[in-house]
Amino acid sequence: MGAAAAAFLIASIGVAADEDYSAADGPDADPGIEFQTTTTSFGGASPLASSRTVDHWSGMTANGVDGVIFDPVTIDVPDGIGILMTPGFITYANVDSHWFSTRIQNQLGRLKLDPTRLAIFLTDDVILSDGPSPAGGFVLGAHGAGPATSSSNGSAHGNGDQPVQTFIWSSWLTPGFFKKATNFAVQDVYSLSHEVVEWANNPFGDNTVLPWQSVTAPQYGCSNEFETGDPVFRYGFTLGHNPLHERFSDGTYHLSDEALLPWFMRSAAATQDGRFTFLGHLNPVASFHQPAPSC
Repeated sequence: MGAAAAAFLIASIGVAADEDYSAADGPDADPGIEFQTTTTSFGGASPLASSRTVDHWSGMTANGVDGVIFDPVTIDVPDGIGILMTPGFITYANVDSHWFSTRIQNQLGRLKLDPTRLAIFLTDDVILSDGPSPAGGFVLGAHGAGPATSSSNGSAHGNGDQPVQTFIWSSWLTPGFFKKATNFAVQDVYSLSHEVVEWANNPFGDNTVLPWQSVTAPQYGCSNEFETGDPVFRYGFTLGHNPLHERFSDGTYHLSDEALLPWFMRSAAATQDGRFTFLGHLNPVASFHQPAPSC
């Protein structure tokens, strides 16, 4: 699904790490952190058939690919709301997820966006957790939807014509923060690709499927949400040439694997080669070569 994106960059709230990489020059060096990672939801909505919002659940879309990039926004994080983490050589900012989600809502109200376009909020090396302590795991991205608080196209309170804004938050993930041995794909645009595909399949956060569980992503428990990237979280593939010269980059972009609808619905694979995920048999986990296990 093509979508015109209204996007802007939130300035990084991290700081540059010490650039002495001498201890990581060996071919087997893996200085990143070993920790549970996940994505989350910033809320959903149930639009009326007449609501002004993104095209949804149709066989085709006429959306274009043009978009608007807004000026960067600096967000000051109060003491106690965020910490800087440098497990190896790369520094990330870890921010309270509840506090940060309200900052996204504030920007949605300030920008007067067109609700028929997807809004993408990008940060640089920012991760979230439930409070500044990472004990519950890190959140790397989210998508959400809700009534727009204001709009250049009219009031948010109308007779069945209320705008419903869909949006994504994700970070550019500098490689080297997470261990490549267990989170090989979790770098650069991985989280963004994860959220874009989930938005396309579940833009309002209210599409459900048969209950599923994932042996590789137990943090999601038993879920009936149609979130295509969650079951295969941490698995992905490389594509294209990444021109950024980051110390631990392999020179490519890293994109998320995604579970396909037959995996969730326990039906026959819809592709000619029998795939249940984008990667198909290139995904190394046997449970993704067949329909989802029940829970």
